Amino acid sequence: MKVQNCRKSYIYPMEDHLLSLAPPYKLNREWAIFLATFLGGPLPGAFLMAENFRNLGQPEKAKWTWAVAVVLILFLLLLGYIPVLNQIPGYLYTIISLVIARFFSRKFQSAAIKQHIDDGGVLYPVGRALLAALVGIVIVVGISVGCYYWASRSV
Repeated sequence: MKVQNCRKSYIYPMEDHLLSLAPPYKLNREWAIFLATFLGGPLPGAFLMAENFRNLGQPEKAKWTWAVAVVLILFLLLLGYIPVLNQIPGYLYTIISLVIARFFSRKFQSAAIKQHIDDGGVLYPVGRALLAALVGIVIVVGISVGCYYWASRSV
């Protein structure tokens, strides 16, 4: 008596199987970068963008992302200490950060993220962007308190 295999046998076309290998890395969504920048400032948005660049094999762009973020943070912090600019509402600083983050993520990462998704790649969860925003808030508040303390001691 011949024993047959009871399992179903699934036959995949060889061509489809070979071409459908998902990338082995994760990326952050564009709107997660936007959300992290909105909630936490330029630092969390830069972290997520730089991580995308590293995962895409573009470490030079990751370094430039950090450089732009540091310059933007210093610029925005210095604007807060210029008495003439105290008349500008605080939300305009957030809008400036959002516009810059949106521009850079669209220009340099949008196509790569879409291609990653089309290739079956996995994306990081949004909670990761929220955590990055929280860390960014803590860092910026710490820098601001330190600058205020330093400025009040030297007067």
